[in-house]
Amino acid sequence: MKRRTTLFLAISLCLPTFLFAQDYTVEYSVNTYEPLSNANLLNESNPTIDPSGSERYQAIPIGFDFTYHDISFNSLKVGENGYVIFEQNGVFESFINIFECKQMNFKDSALLSPIYYEVSGDPGNQIFKLEFVKSGFVNDSQEDDYINYQFWIYEYCNVFEFHFGDLSIDPTELDLFYNNATAPFMGYGNNNPYLFYVLDGSLTSPVLTSNASNSLDSIPNPNSTYTFRNCFLNIKDDKKNAFSIYPNPASEFVNLTFSNNIETSELTILNLNGQIVYTDILTTSSSYNFNTSFLSPGIYVIEITSAKTTYSTKLVKQ
Repeated sequence: MKRRTTLFLAISLCLPTFLFAQDYTVEYSVNTYEPLSNANLLNESNPTIDPSGSERYQAIPIGFDFTYHDISFNSLKVGENGYVIFEQNGVFESFINIFECKQMNFKDSALLSPIYYEVSGDPGNQIFKLEFVKSGFVNDSQEDDYINYQFWIYEYCNVFEFHFGDLSIDPTELDLFYNNATAPFMGYGNNNPYLFYVLDGSLTSPVLTSNASNSLDSIPNPNSTYTFRNCFLNIKDDKKNAFSIYPNPASEFVNLTFSNNIETSELTILNLNGQIVYTDILTTSSSYNFNTSFLSPGIYVIEITSAKTTYSTKLVKQ
């Protein structure tokens, strides 16, 4: 099925627009692209058709709970044109556009363009991975353009990523993307209330904008990764003053001071990929000290979890 309009625009024509504060930041990095091996093959039979005419396949399990726009999801649906949607009780709630444009099987052969998915890692540090293999383009008259890309969801911190692999795209064929843009729509959004953000500007220094007609300046390069995070932006106001950290940035030692004596809790330090790099058990106390010499320079999330609540803050290691 050939799709004629973008998911962003199709939704906006049907719904009122209520934009509220964006809750993700985006970072660009370079990482070696690794095709999935021994992964599950997506069942593309009996698809439904979305409002814009694109095929949307059956729900597949994420493997863990992913909290997105304040709703916890354990499955998602994949659209043939490079996006996923999240539903709750059969209601379309949210979407993420990985590489959204008018796509089709390469040379119109499903065998050449499979979609795979898998869940890797141990509980607590699992990663859901979705891969579009050699996806072709509806408006490619020569049928020789394609791209490989992946979508990752991390169990911790509600992080998600876009990974780009081998590609062959003729930049002169401007009609490969919507509105003759220089690149596809890449971003995320919510359906009710309606909001969206797309990547805009430089490939290596992108920004997020709510203008649906915008896109990156050019097509993502192989081995490019775009990471979307809200680890540091989801701390509720009543928890921000629960404890202080000093010094921050830190070079060797860190002291945590609590506004009130805490109950027995677990301290966890995570890197920006959502991976646990340190854990400890805190007993009833008003302060805690630890050595940070084992941490590489960078940004980390400190979480303190008790039976009643979780507090979190950012740590910068020099």
